[in-house]
Amino acid sequence: MLCRVNSKVSTKIDIILEIIIEMNNHLNTDRLHILDMNYLLKKATSTVAKHRNISILAIKNKYTSGLNISENEFEKLLLNWFKEQKEDLKETLLKHISKPHDKELIELILD
Repeated sequence: MLCRVNSKVSTKIDIILEIIIEMNNHLNTDRLHILDMNYLLKKATSTVAKHRNISILAIKNKYTSGLNISENEFEKLLLNWFKEQKEDLKETLLKHISKPHDKELIELILD
């Protein structure tokens, strides 16, 4: 949980960034390949759901309904960011900020 106690960051952005951090941790510790994006996303989603004691579906809704994209589109954004540091993921998140510190946290994590 990045900013769970700090209401200056939206829950949606906080959860999505936590998923990205979890995925990065799994890449570094599990020696997984970047092309295992579907597996990495499922594993990170499950981990974040357990940490927050909420359903996997509630987590998925943050990065699908919350960003107005499909799970496959989110996976593509993640793949492009992890593989080539493309800005698409960051730009998508910035379009959906709703609290004062969302932008700062997105830039801190994705830059």
